[in-house]
Amino acid sequence: MLLAAIVAHSVSAQPPGQTARTAAALPSATQREVRPAGVSGASDTTTAPRGSEVPAARASTPEWILDKLTAGILVVALLQLAAFVYQGWQLRRTVAVTRDMAEAQSRDMRRSLGIAQEAADATAAANTLNRDIFIATERPRVVVEAFADGPMVQSAEFCRIKVRFVMTNIGRAPAGHAVLAYEAFDANGGRPSIKVGRLVDRERAARAVGEERHGFNIYEGREVHVRADLSVAPNGGSNGRVLFIIAACVTYDFVDVRDALQSSFSFHVDWFDTPIVTPGEPARIIAPISVTISPWVEAPDAL
Repeated sequence: MLLAAIVAHSVSAQPPGQTARTAAALPSATQREVRPAGVSGASDTTTAPRGSEVPAARASTPEWILDKLTAGILVVALLQLAAFVYQGWQLRRTVAVTRDMAEAQSRDMRRSLGIAQEAADATAAANTLNRDIFIATERPRVVVEAFADGPMVQSAEFCRIKVRFVMTNIGRAPAGHAVLAYEAFDANGGRPSIKVGRLVDRERAARAVGEERHGFNIYEGREVHVRADLSVAPNGGSNGRVLFIIAACVTYDFVDVRDALQSSFSFHVDWFDTPIVTPGEPARIIAPISVTISPWVEAPDAL
């Protein structure tokens, strides 16, 4: 294509009349050589060699070549344009197909991520359930019992008794850092469950901030005894009769549980309807055999 354009440019660059002058410089096919008479070999025949005739149409050859080359250039340009259009169409089609494939892959990936998230949630829920089952079956369980450990002293101002608490681990794992907290009060006019709840919350808060890390390690089937001297002041309810209640809470650790475990109890101290000591009377000593400490069950209407 480039060579054809150079040739066309060369032909078209000739000045006007150059072709005519070139043609005039060539010998004419009809030109005859005339020699003087008497010269040897004079003849009226032409001296032009055979085959040296130049066609008269050769003078128009460059314009014909230029037209052909121009037409060829146009055809090639049209073919290139068609090729460019076809390539653009194919490129646009390829881009569309690629976009559709990318969107399909994105949808599949989102669907796969959703399935994976559901599987992860199900696994986490199963792990939580297994952990709860393991804790429920393998955790330590500490129960508390209370017994009178000496005579009760009763007066108009107070009731005092020595109590022995027995903590027993009935679970299947050791209880670590077991701490027993207790409180005695006169429950007349009140609800013992509120006192027990406050005691449990106080011990849980103390364990959460790192306090009360001492205590006993109670292994399976073992028991620990704790003695306490409890005193209660009458609050004047029930005609001076004391409703002697003991709230107890034991807080302990389990190796596989981050939060502390707790067991709470409430006991009722009773001395078999011993007459009330009125003000001015001396204190009365009641033998332990006449004192019972039993679990306290709050009436349903009081809950």
